[in-house]
Amino acid sequence: MRDERGPRVASANVRAMPSKSHYELHFAVSPGAIRKDVHAVRATLAEIAEDLKDQLTDSIGVYLLCWARPTLALHAHEKGERIASVRLHPFVTVSVEGFGDITFTRGGKPVGIPAGDAGAQLRERIFAGELDDSIRVTVDWDRVEIPALSGELAGEDDVVGETELPYGVIDLEE
Repeated sequence: MRDERGPRVASANVRAMPSKSHYELHFAVSPGAIRKDVHAVRATLAEIAEDLKDQLTDSIGVYLLCWARPTLALHAHEKGERIASVRLHPFVTVSVEGFGDITFTRGGKPVGIPAGDAGAQLRERIFAGELDDSIRVTVDWDRVEIPALSGELAGEDDVVGETELPYGVIDLEE
């Protein structure tokens, strides 16, 4: 929530608790034609997995992942400190019926996008939402190495970190 003075302030029913442990999913695209700055603050990896699935369910999320070179990271925080960070790109596979699989390098570069007209057609059709029923995104969570959290975990009424992120999912660009 923002007030007239500018910075975001916690609402009355939310308490700031930067010392609680939590995971943070960050999916962001730098300023340009399309912007995205999603943060999901959760106590479990299962919740984070669901949040990422939600972000990559629609064609725009897949389009951004494949062509906008977004930040896609998972952070672990304990007692107000980031203790680990993992780029999630190498664990993601986008399968598009009729086009094959797209995987990603550690740096987020897509591998497997067809060259030439086929790649341009794929890009246009994903952006237009024409392939929504033909896209499947999987994340190999078994290969993601992130420490288990210890200490008191963040919950529904908590706000965490210096930027006062609420528990749940928020897009700072909206």
